[in-house]
Amino acid sequence: MSRTVIVHAEANLELQESALWYEARQAGLGGAFLEAVAGVIHEIAGGFDGAPCTRADRAIRCASVPRLPHRVVFVGEGMSVIVLAFAHRRRRPGYWRSRR
Repeated sequence: MSRTVIVHAEANLELQESALWYEARQAGLGGAFLEAVAGVIHEIAGGFDGAPCTRADRAIRCASVPRLPHRVVFVGEGMSVIVLAFAHRRRRPGYWRSRR
């Protein structure tokens, strides 16, 4: 059974900005980024739980985006998954914590 995925409004903006940034660097790369993220979201919706993002709050999980330095930060709540961020792995660690 698939879980419902809800994307935080700020996370959605991050996703779009990152896709535009990649596309500006190389034609087609923004689309490839969005496809890779969609694959990760599909896995999460199917029951993949990812790895804890922090030791402080083990309920917040992360799943890496293949071949790119991004991760999907999410939390499971019943039959829903809330995506808190599409975060670059090396920039501003933990900035998304307040979104929970």
